[in-house]
Amino acid sequence: MQSCTPTQVRATERYWFAGNKIAMDFGVSGTALPTITASPATVSNVQEGSTVVTDANGTLQFWVGEGSVYNRNQVVMANGSGITGNLSAVQVVVAFAAPDVPGKYFVVATSGAAAGIPGTLLYSIVDMTANGGLGAVTSKNITVPGGISSNETLSAVPNSDGTGYWVLTTSYGTRNLVAQLFDSNGPVGAPVVSTLSEDVGNLFGSIYFNKDLTQFAVATSVQGSNSSNIVRTMRFNAQTGQATEIASWHAGTTGSAYAADFSPSGKYLYVSNIYPGQLYRYDVSSGDAATIKASEESVGVTGDIRGGGHVRRGPDGAMWIAHEANNPSLTRIANPDEALVANIGFARGNIALPAGVTSRWGLPQTVAGCPKPLAPDAVPAVSGPAAPFYVGTPQTLAVNLANQGGSGNVADGTLTINLPANVQAGSGLPAACTAVSPQQINCDLAAAGMGPVAPGANLGPLSIPVTVSAPGTYNVDVTVAGVTGETGAALLNNTAQTSITALALAPDAVPAISGPAAPFGVGTPQVLAVQVANNGAAGDVTDGTLTVTLPANVQVTGGASLPAGCTATTPQQIACNLALAGGPVAPGASLGPLNIPVTVSAPGTYSVDAVVTGVTGEVDAALLNNTAQTSITAQGSVPPVNGAAPVPTLGAGALAALSVALGALAIATRRRKAQVADRR
Repeated sequence: MQSCTPTQVRATERYWFAGNKIAMDFGVSGTALPTITASPATVSNVQEGSTVVTDANGTLQFWVGEGSVYNRNQVVMANGSGITGNLSAVQVVVAFAAPDVPGKYFVVATSGAAAGIPGTLLYSIVDMTANGGLGAVTSKNITVPGGISSNETLSAVPNSDGTGYWVLTTSYGTRNLVAQLFDSNGPVGAPVVSTLSEDVGNLFGSIYFNKDLTQFAVATSVQGSNSSNIVRTMRFNAQTGQATEIASWHAGTTGSAYAADFSPSGKYLYVSNIYPGQLYRYDVSSGDAATIKASEESVGVTGDIRGGGHVRRGPDGAMWIAHEANNPSLTRIANPDEALVANIGFARGNIALPAGVTSRWGLPQTVAGCPKPLAPDAVPAVSGPAAPFYVGTPQTLAVNLANQGGSGNVADGTLTINLPANVQAGSGLPAACTAVSPQQINCDLAAAGMGPVAPGANLGPLSIPVTVSAPGTYNVDVTVAGVTGETGAALLNNTAQTSITALALAPDAVPAISGPAAPFGVGTPQVLAVQVANNGAAGDVTDGTLTVTLPANVQVTGGASLPAGCTATTPQQIACNLALAGGPVAPGASLGPLNIPVTVSAPGTYSVDAVVTGVTGEVDAALLNNTAQTSITAQGSVPPVNGAAPVPTLGAGALAALSVALGALAIATRRRKAQVADRR
């Protein structure tokens, strides 16, 4: 199965070969102007379509033009001549790799020709493992089954799961867009036909996808009827091969529609007409045909009555236009996504070609997908603990190395893990790895037990022990260097990074307080039980103050002893020094209970608060749970015993009357005793 990164796709677009000896090198990345030289290829003149195959490393494999396959030395490949197809087709040939067979490529050509001459699709097979990597055509001009009728439109795109490619064309005199699936063995299944809203005509045309392959454009034209130039934007189902029209409109009437390609953003579609040469631009972002047509702008003239040519989105982010009549220049639009056409940078012929090099109608297609290089491609990966951990606790980094190359083992080189300040290598490194400093570990990929790593295989995970000495978030970098055979774009994916987060070794003091569960009588001494737990993962509670605050009518019991380290600063406040009251408190442990004697002087329900402050090391969320509260209830009478009725209480007046009565009773009692004594 094959999937492509933007870096890999960009590398495959590196080389263009077209026209009369045009050779362009865009490099494997960036938007700089390409280097343009005169191709030494034996072919002198590619009138229209060509295809260039460059692997995901940016290494040229071969290219196809004027019926021949040329190797990277610009010489016709073994058995590479005589590729059947219409040499004057806009898109005569496409190429793509067999996903599961390194070095195997399919070259598909159309024999359809302008003026309504229907053609067929034929495919050839290239083996790039032959002839020391210069390749050979091993099978040639095999008719694609299914009776497909093709014309000058031809494109290819990966299928949805990366196991194959769809080849797309249209059929003259019909409304058919045809898709044929290829897997690693060749054509598979029946052609899939999608119906367009209008006839595809009988002249020129192209099929090009936007940069992210979410849409494609189909341009077609009718001989002798410029008003029948039709351009369509479409969506493609890469799983089923079915296509759906988004919008269809009649393009500019100056010249015959020849090719259409998207700007880098996909917002604009550039359409080139020939006979005479004219370039148009459309804003296709709305997806509405009328709105798109209304946005039509003429960019400029690209050729005379026999002039004009292909328009293509280049790997440099520019639009390129070819000019027929052996013109010694190309046109480059540097800013194709500018809102105003006046600002896009169109100037006909603004790129001069080298002496003896001239433009014809055509510009090339590049290989579909991202062929794996016939070379190793070492790609590292690193991961650390997903969750934050505490400073000083040993951790492990998992380091992997994949070989994403098409062939060739990763048999040597160095895998380097670079640690930032405050992150140090621990003991117990893998056998092939050495800590050259506390912040750098080098692993020898040629050492026993490390390699070789075959294409598609993986080394690791290598477990790298580390310790963090200070809290923070840290980036760990991994780099691979010195792998024999790695070149081009394979050198762009040799680094990886992960982030790890260490937390401070912080305590977390959490108080708790409880009192009598049942109501009690006013004036009867009670006890509050106070505790302090350390809920932190690391770090003792070594200091700080536990403060118990009593409300009005609740006081520390007079004459009662407080726990060690606790002092009644007022009748309503007790302060306990945790260092003296039983500390330090280790993580997971608890201090207490500290028994605080209290007395309530009036009936009611009262809230008692406990707060911990000043604990060294407590930060952030640990400061949010430093309070606790309990409620106690005092009644104005002694609670009933064994279900008996409570003893009623007396008010002040009743108590005074009772006192008088008791005094009178005492006087009467003494008189009676005196009378008894007199009688004796």
